[in-house]
Amino acid sequence: MLALALVVAAAPADRAAEWLAKFPTEQLKFDAAVGTGELARLRPSPASKLAYERARGVADKDTDHPQRRFWLTDYSVAKSAVTKWQPTDPKVNLNRPIDEALWCDVHGLRPETVTYASGPMRDGGGYRSTHALWALIIARDRKCLEPKAFEKATADVRVELKKAQPVDIGPASLDVDLYAERLLFLLLAGERDTTLS
Repeated sequence: MLALALVVAAAPADRAAEWLAKFPTEQLKFDAAVGTGELARLRPSPASKLAYERARGVADKDTDHPQRRFWLTDYSVAKSAVTKWQPTDPKVNLNRPIDEALWCDVHGLRPETVTYASGPMRDGGGYRSTHALWALIIARDRKCLEPKAFEKATADVRVELKKAQPVDIGPASLDVDLYAERLLFLLLAGERDTTLS
């Protein structure tokens, strides 16, 4: 099934990788390494590998970030570092659910975090919605969220993201970035819709 997703989304994923590989290094943030790493894993290519290597060089300067676990298997953090936030505020930093999900196999996943990601966190297809889906994907992949619970928690957000995805990429950098995030997380969620473009 993953091969089918790659065939379906090859052109948009390749366009996103090429754009990210050329993005100015001085403007890269920590999360670019995480996103480009996932893209390189999902759609290996010279462009996705280059994008990841450039972004990882920037991210490796932040030595205590909880998301270093994406590439450092022996990294550790205290439970409070990933669960001290309250999943009731719709404007909480969108990385908090990601951090909790990334460490859920070590520190657990609170039911209220799943409820938050599948509802109040969402913003109609923007960054909050993409990160909500991503947190739930990570929780599923780390076996903290059973497949049926994942399907239930993500159904509405997947529809929302597909509806928000434009036909064309751009023109602004943030438009391209959000386009790539929607595409990547929909693919990682298991979407196989040929209209993903």
